Amino acid sequence: TVDRLLSFTNANKQRLKMQTGDSVCSDSTAMIMYITLLVLAEPFCSSELLREEKLKLIASDYYAGNARLDIENLNMIGDSTADTDPLKSPSSKPVNFISDCFFMTVHWMKASLTRQFDDYYEAMRVWGEMQRIDTDSLRANPILQARLEKDKAGLQGTMAYLRAFLEHDQTMFLRSLHFIQLMILFYRHNPDTRLPEFYVDCIVDFFVFMSRCTPNRWLQFDESYDCVVDFIVFLLSDHPGNCTNLNIYTRAKALDVMHGWLVKTENGAMPLVRLFNLTFKDSQSGEIKHLPKVLPSLLFHIYVDVEKTGSSRQFYEKFNIRFHISTILVMLLTDSSCTMYLSCIMRETGKEYFIKFQNLLLNDCTYLMDESLILLQKIHRVDYKIEHNNSTTPEQHHQNERQLISFMQLSNVNVQLLKLLITHNARVWVREEIV
Repeated sequence: TVDRLLSFTNANKQRLKMQTGDSVCSDSTAMIMYITLLVLAEPFCSSELLREEKLKLIASDYYAGNARLDIENLNMIGDSTADTDPLKSPSSKPVNFISDCFFMTVHWMKASLTRQFDDYYEAMRVWGEMQRIDTDSLRANPILQARLEKDKAGLQGTMAYLRAFLEHDQTMFLRSLHFIQLMILFYRHNPDTRLPEFYVDCIVDFFVFMSRCTPNRWLQFDESYDCVVDFIVFLLSDHPGNCTNLNIYTRAKALDVMHGWLVKTENGAMPLVRLFNLTFKDSQSGEIKHLPKVLPSLLFHIYVDVEKTGSSRQFYEKFNIRFHISTILVMLLTDSSCTMYLSCIMRETGKEYFIKFQNLLLNDCTYLMDESLILLQKIHRVDYKIEHNNSTTPEQHHQNERQLISFMQLSNVNVQLLKLLITHNARVWVREEIV
C-alpha cells in the first residue's frame, strides 16, 4: 500500500509547482490523498507524548540517502557544499513506514492544502473587486450585468465550499495542526537536515491561514504555545543555519502570522495579548526566553533587511511587510513588560543597525504622508469634475481611494511607533546621523 502511495505521489510531483499541467490529479483527489495520509499519521502525532517518542523514528537523513520520493529539480534546504548525489549516497537508517508516511503527508500538504489556501485568498480578492464594481453603470448593458451576476453566483459557491472545508472542518483542522506540530519538532531537532524548501512554507502557510481567516482557533489551542512561538521567532531570526536567510518572504509570512494575532476575535479577545505575556522554551538550547525581550530587536533588523526584497515590486512590497512590523512593535511598546527592556534592546540591535532603522522609519513617514496629501488632491479634483462637469471616472476614483486608505493606515501606525520610541528615549533621535 505504501509503495502505491509513493508511486502516486511521485507521479503528481508537478502539483508542488506554482503552475501544473493536465497530467496531474484533480484538486479533490489531491485533498483525498492528503486526508488519507493524515489519518495514517494520526497515531504518532495526536498527542505531545507520542510526537516526542515517534520523532526518533523519522529518518533525519531521508532526503540525503535512498529517498523514495522524487526530489529531482526541487529546491532543498540543508544542502551541503560536498558533492553528494541525493539519490545515490548511502543512508545510515533504513526507510520505515513512519518516515515514508511523514514525508508523503508533507508533500501532499503542499500539493493540496496550501493550494486550497491560495484559491481561497484569490476567491476573496475577486469577490472584493466584484463588490466594488459600480452596478449603476452596468444597467445600460444588461448582457454584461447578467454575466457579472452569474460570475458572482459561481464565486459564492466556490467560496462556500472552501469556507466549509477550510474553516469549519474541525477534524481535518485538528489533525493538520497536530501534524504541523510534529513537523516543527522534527525541523527544530534536526536543523541541518536536508529538506525541500516548501517544508517550512507549509508550516507558515497553515498558521497564516489561521491568523487571517480563523483567529478564534488560536484561543482554542489546547496545548502549549511554546512550539509555535519558538518556531516563529526562529524564522524571524537571522543567523547561520537558518534557511530563511535566503528568502525574505518566508520571514514576511512569519510576520503575517504575528500580525494576525492582533486581530480581535468574535468575543473581543486578542490572542496576541496571551502570547506576549509568555515565556517560551527554546527547543534547541532549552533556555527559557521572554518574548517581549526577544522580539523587538528581530523586528528592527527585518525592517532594515526588507528595504531590498529582490523583486521587481520591492518598493511597494516593503511597505506591506513594514506595516506588520510597525503594528507589532506598537503593540509591544505599549506593554510595560517590553518598555522596561527597550534600552537594552536598542543596544543589542547595534548602533549602526538601529540608526538605519531610524532613518528608514523617518523616510517612510515622510514619503507616505506626502503621497497621502497628493492622493487627497487627486480625489478632490475628481470629485469637483463629477459635481460640475458630470464627468465620471469611477474606477480611477476608487483606485485613488483604496491607495489613500492603504497609505494612511501605514502612515498612522508609523507615526504612532515614532511617537512611542521618542517618548521612551528622545536623545537617540537627535544624533548627528539622524538630524
